Amino acid sequence: MKCAICKTRDAVICLHQMLFGVQNEIHICEECAQQRGIQVHGDKLELSFGHIINEIRNAVNMVQQKLDSRACPVCATSLYQLKKNRSVGCPECYHFFHDDIKQLMDQSGILGAYSGDLPQRLAQSRSSLTDRVEIQGKLEESIAREDYERAAMYRDQLRGLAIHDNAPELSGGVR
Repeated sequence: MKCAICKTRDAVICLHQMLFGVQNEIHICEECAQQRGIQVHGDKLELSFGHIINEIRNAVNMVQQKLDSRACPVCATSLYQLKKNRSVGCPECYHFFHDDIKQLMDQSGILGAYSGDLPQRLAQSRSSLTDRVEIQGKLEESIAREDYERAAMYRDQLRGLAIHDNAPELSGGVR
């Protein structure tokens, strides 16, 4: 059996690893084992506690990044970036990451709801980006259901939004 790390040398050590309730069996060669703080002395293994902690920390970070890879459909800000920077990329992030933001606020000790005027005004407003995302979703659903008349209608709405957004604004009257 080949080493699971370098995939070139023959494995001489079989390690059983339990990570997040899942047991993995890892076969590694002696060189890769030494690089990771595992020394082989006859029939005994000697492990470096510092290397083990670093490996666990790296594995946890990789799993967390995979879990946090969801991204806002409007600005592509990921949940990982939101947690790291403690800021959102656009107003739509508040809707997309609503539960995650609430959880972050609870963890930070920020409790209760904001009672000012701005959130109510924001709830009533919509951005053209939100409209595009919603219409694009409806278009894809219509195509999947093979409802081509409705799909054509959504396609035309998307084109109308694109023309409206790219139209030059007139200033000072008609010339």
